Amino acid sequence: MQTDPTLSREKCVRCGTIDFILPLFNIVDFVPVGANGYTIHEKRIDGKLHCEDGPAVIITGYSNNIVEMSWWVNGALHNENNWAKITISDHTITLAKYVNGSLSSDTSPALVTIDKSGRVVASTWFKDDIEHTSKPEVPSFVSYYPSGAPHMKRYMTDGILYRDPRKGAACVVWSEAGEIEYMTYSKLKPVLPTT
Repeated sequence: MQTDPTLSREKCVRCGTIDFILPLFNIVDFVPVGANGYTIHEKRIDGKLHCEDGPAVIITGYSNNIVEMSWWVNGALHNENNWAKITISDHTITLAKYVNGSLSSDTSPALVTIDKSGRVVASTWFKDDIEHTSKPEVPSFVSYYPSGAPHMKRYMTDGILYRDPRKGAACVVWSEAGEIEYMTYSKLKPVLPTT
């Protein structure tokens, strides 16, 4: 197999085929997984999944196409500055941010699903595995219909459905035609600043 030495890891990951990334990946194990045709490529140090300069796990499918890649440090899913887990199915790509094994991100959604055309299907903010956004104007979960119309918006803080009622509902579900099908407000009383 010939590889282009000018290809960066990022270009290899984007191309979506294992033939381009494997030459850059120090494979430790090739583990066939049953009769389903998937193969797991792992990199371990001292028995723990670990790789500081690329994915520690790559799962390939029937045609050597990448099905999943994940970045691990000391046995925990972790990639502080980027996606730690990328899962590719026939119709969607799911991107997840993990910090020290927890689904978490302070700067953007920690879990995003996009369709093959690149359109966002759903996005969710998490902090330490709990649905959460610290930005009150930003919903913690948003999903969209295939047309691109919003399907649902939900506001969660520390796993609790909450949005200041003066700003709107804490959860809204729309029909594809744009009509509100469901709406609920937070059951909690807002904490108002004292002056």
